[in-house]
Amino acid sequence: MKYRFCKILASGMAALILAGCMGPPPIAQPNPHFAANLHQLAEEDGDDNGQDAQSALQEAPITPVVGGNLRIAMPMPATLNPLLNSDPHVDAILRLIFEPLVVFCHEMRPLPNPAITQSVVFSPSGSTVAISLHDDIFWEDGTPITASDIAFSIDVLRFSAPETAVYRANVANIASHSVLDNRTLQINLTSPMWAMKYMLNFPIIPAHYYSPVSMTNLRAARNMHPLGNGPFRFLSHEGAGSLELIANEHALGGTPYISSVTAMILRDAGGARYAFEQGLTDVLAADMHLWGRYGAMGKNRAAQILSNEFDFVGFNASSPLFAHYGARAAVAHSFDMGAIIHRYYAASDAAIAPINPDSWLAAETLPEHPFNPHMAATFFRELDEIPQIAIIVSDTNTTGVSMATMLSEGLNAAGADATLEVLPFANFVSRVETSDFDIMVGGVSVFPPTYFGFLQTLLGYSSEELDSTLSMMRHAPSEAALQQAATSVQYYIAENLPIIGIGFRRQVLYTTSPIHGDIEISAADIFTNISNWFIYHP
Repeated sequence: MKYRFCKILASGMAALILAGCMGPPPIAQPNPHFAANLHQLAEEDGDDNGQDAQSALQEAPITPVVGGNLRIAMPMPATLNPLLNSDPHVDAILRLIFEPLVVFCHEMRPLPNPAITQSVVFSPSGSTVAISLHDDIFWEDGTPITASDIAFSIDVLRFSAPETAVYRANVANIASHSVLDNRTLQINLTSPMWAMKYMLNFPIIPAHYYSPVSMTNLRAARNMHPLGNGPFRFLSHEGAGSLELIANEHALGGTPYISSVTAMILRDAGGARYAFEQGLTDVLAADMHLWGRYGAMGKNRAAQILSNEFDFVGFNASSPLFAHYGARAAVAHSFDMGAIIHRYYAASDAAIAPINPDSWLAAETLPEHPFNPHMAATFFRELDEIPQIAIIVSDTNTTGVSMATMLSEGLNAAGADATLEVLPFANFVSRVETSDFDIMVGGVSVFPPTYFGFLQTLLGYSSEELDSTLSMMRHAPSEAALQQAATSVQYYIAENLPIIGIGFRRQVLYTTSPIHGDIEISAADIFTNISNWFIYHP
């Protein structure tokens, strides 16, 4: 799986901007599969219906009303086919039209999407998985959704999607599949992998509609006129102007209260933030560090959740100095992690290893290397010469620059000769990829949680013990085996310090007064429960 540097960590999450105005109401029809199964899954998994991501500011209950238009910002789409699309911000919009096979609860545990998927069952060996759909589920044109649609979607990703497509890597471990009946598909995996359940979080598309389409032509008529199964359906697309959606009366999770969505096509995320700041839009997805800025603007609701964006201090494993554990430990002892967490994170967001603290895979306690300047100074004094340490950080990562400055100061105070370079993002990436650094301060997007490849691909770190443990984690045949392997990996990282983990960034959905309802977000979907949103003007 390819790694992705987090340029967005400092500049703010690429914005999704929404605004509301009233319109004619549709008829809302709840889906019994969705309601019953969501309740069941919540009970089975201890889900508190998103209490960890609930609104930061409470308000008196308001009776939901039907109607209204929600305005969303999006970049220019190269295609509106969710399996061919390579832009994660466009994908966020297309999730309004298409349902995935798997969703995530607040513990980031993968669960069958109650709107369409009845079960996801692995064989004892973990080498095959059977996906069963609910009966009586339909595409927006009334055509039944079948296992053949899942098979078709997998084949589009395997054989037709661009290498850069958002979900292309999700099917990398699929060797073959077979339709057992209209409701059941069996997937045969290249190697055992219970974590494949995470990778089933891709949308499916209707074979009867898309099979005649050339998948090499991203802008073929049907690739620009999507037909799906989500809460909204496509109405029109006006080039560089907007994408218009209307409520889907056949929505599998129930028809939403909101009547329509206008996705305004903007040039960049900065323009979207400007629109929000000028009061032209009502919802913004951004980093938690903007809370002081937007919380003071009268934006009276803020749903939040830990994102997949992980901040860390990385060592160049090819450096003669940092090939040794003692030097890495000395850096850890020079770094006032407590001050960093207090200043830039909540205590619950701190993470020594790249497993999200909210995840069911997170270990409860791990070994620590506390701030201890005396221990760091003792190590550096015992070296034959004063170590020269080159630290690099991207200028787009303002929080990272502050943390790197504190690290540089701590190392110099302990007797090292540390220099800090704040680089343009492209230069920063180039320096990391060519191993032209001693220490880097940055971030990566960690998904699925079994992906730790950046340790090797970015930093060149490898050891027989770590490689073996990571292999066990990737190829764990069961849920229990995955959890055990994940714990072992976290302990190894905490003890041996191939990186110094800092924490995960918190993502916040800021909304203004017209947007109401039980608004929740997830790390995988900013619109995870948009059917519960409504627009109310007193």
